[in-house]
Amino acid sequence: MSIREQAWRIFSRELNASSLYQEGNIDLKTPSYIITPFGSMVNRVLISGKLTMKENSGSEVRPVWKLKVLDPLGNFFLTINEEYQSEAGGDLFDVQTGDYVTVIGKVKMNKFEDGGTFINVRPERIVKTTEEEYKEWMLDAAKSMWFRSIKMDNLARSSIVDYEGNFDKNPLTDLKDRGHKESESKGIIMALQHYGVTPSDSCMKSIQKVLRILLPNEKIDLGVPMDINDDTNETSEISEKNERHNNDANIEDTILEIITEVGDEIRGASIENIIRSAETRGINEDKVEEIINSLSDKGLIYEPSLGYIRRIV
Repeated sequence: MSIREQAWRIFSRELNASSLYQEGNIDLKTPSYIITPFGSMVNRVLISGKLTMKENSGSEVRPVWKLKVLDPLGNFFLTINEEYQSEAGGDLFDVQTGDYVTVIGKVKMNKFEDGGTFINVRPERIVKTTEEEYKEWMLDAAKSMWFRSIKMDNLARSSIVDYEGNFDKNPLTDLKDRGHKESESKGIIMALQHYGVTPSDSCMKSIQKVLRILLPNEKIDLGVPMDINDDTNETSEISEKNERHNNDANIEDTILEIITEVGDEIRGASIENIIRSAETRGINEDKVEEIINSLSDKGLIYEPSLGYIRRIV
């Protein structure tokens, strides 16, 4: 029996800054993970914030909801396809834009030809919450980031790794000797090798900002300069990149669903029928062709015969 994955309390900035993905294996029932710059191996998340967008990009019959949830450091991007996420879809009746919400769900990373990545949360449940409960989540997420940053910083100061993520010894054995769990050690090693050592200042700036929100009447100074303009620009750039990729990621999911819906087991789905169905959902022919090419490049579909498309399962 598979063990349910931990749901990480994590800020949007760390999640959206991640670019390393470990693909799972359906046959072996191993999960997929996003490895964050601080070494978390994330399959599921527990996030909170203000719901700032709730839009149906599907149809009235088959709703596909695109959501944005704002935390103190940026945006989470969520997708709920009611056909496959009925519980989360039902939860949407109780939440509106402007509400504070708490979400538990799985994460998915999409990679694009320009080298960019887009991370999407697929909610299992989404519930309306209070501002006080949101602040409690902020504190929990800040604590989690702090402890993971400390572990990274301690390794950076040790002799076993340099700032490029190169190890002098067997890293897994060394980390286990230092008291780290094997699962935790694997994430740290992969993060160091992929990102190098993430400067602790980036963590401290984030925590300082969170504490200033939680304690507005206190003078919070963790010893790191806080350039508000730079901080805002960084968050804005991440959000703009994710907005661009969000649309393509959701359209790809929609086209894959259409291929399943209009196709048959023998020939697959005709491109003509795919385009016709996509147009009823507001996706034009040029975009359909672009997405089909992208899905083909990713190895998610193939053309068994001229003019027909099948999914690779």
